[in-house]
Amino acid sequence: MRVLPLLAAVAAVGCGSTVLDAAKFEKSCDTPAQCRPVTFGDICQPCTCQNGAVNEQGFAKYQVDRGAITCPPSNTVVQCGACNQPLVACVDGGCVLQ
Repeated sequence: MRVLPLLAAVAAVGCGSTVLDAAKFEKSCDTPAQCRPVTFGDICQPCTCQNGAVNEQGFAKYQVDRGAITCPPSNTVVQCGACNQPLVACVDGGCVLQ
């Protein structure tokens, strides 16, 4: 039966997630200077803007995790509006966007 080996090969090729989960990154802070804006969710979707914040330690992990994601090519042309300039803040000991 040749279907199973083909399915196994497809599964092994890499169906990795393109989603960055905010819960996996450190956000604790004392001041806004410790915070960096980032994009959470499916980062391969068109028109993604920065929608969260992490601290410097979280940002280092974010860069590694983001660098490990390769978005599939798309033939779709999408015109996106401008993203708002995010302002980071440290609220109740955690980095957030305002």
